Amino acid sequence: VHPAFVYELSLGQKERSDPALEHVWTIVAQPDGTYMWLQSYIQQYTLQKWMKETLRRGEQYLTYEQLVAKLDKYQELRAAAATGWTARANTLYKELFWVDV
Repeated sequence: VHPAFVYELSLGQKERSDPALEHVWTIVAQPDGTYMWLQSYIQQYTLQKWMKETLRRGEQYLTYEQLVAKLDKYQELRAAAATGWTARANTLYKELFWVDV
């Protein structure tokens, strides 16, 4: 058993786009050692829809390894978009946030 913690992460933009790529999400560490990745996306989906979809996909509760894999993907996204939006950045963004920009 480990303590429950809540982490808030964000992804910003130098210039606004449509749809906006700025994003805030929450990771909730559960006492049983699993994690919940919670988010919504303005004009795309609500937190409730996100939670229903993660349940459907079997991703409602993540293991530590699954969480680290998502965070690694987030770092890869930051690197891929460091000099501009690329097809690779878009693919990673869609995998993480379920929105194709």
